[in-house]
Amino acid sequence: MYESNSLGSQNYKQRRVTMKFFDWLFGKDLEEQLDSTPPQAERKWRKPNGAVQVWRYCRASKVYGREIYCPHCGAPSTVYNFAWSALKCSNCENSAERRKWYTVRTDKELKRQIAQAEAKAGGKK
Repeated sequence: MYESNSLGSQNYKQRRVTMKFFDWLFGKDLEEQLDSTPPQAERKWRKPNGAVQVWRYCRASKVYGREIYCPHCGAPSTVYNFAWSALKCSNCENSAERRKWYTVRTDKELKRQIAQAEAKAGGKK
């Protein structure tokens, strides 16, 4: 009984390979590819240097705002507050939660982070 199953699976694999060969030979797969439109390639974007995801306590200036970057296309947007849970990108029209967006830390935030790390490590030397 077990031998017939293994033979059956071998025959199935052989038939599948044979069908692929005949599809190639008669151009069946080629016709389908020519009829269908090619898929749009997703544009890969790189986040800016120093960009991090928007964190829980992220703040924006009321006057200058803060630049955030779409997680889908990387297009920059300016926001003046973070009193929202999700935002729709004006470039690609995709919606994303607040924590998915990227922003660049300001100098003041970086200095504070370095000071906290030094204090945690045992103070300045």
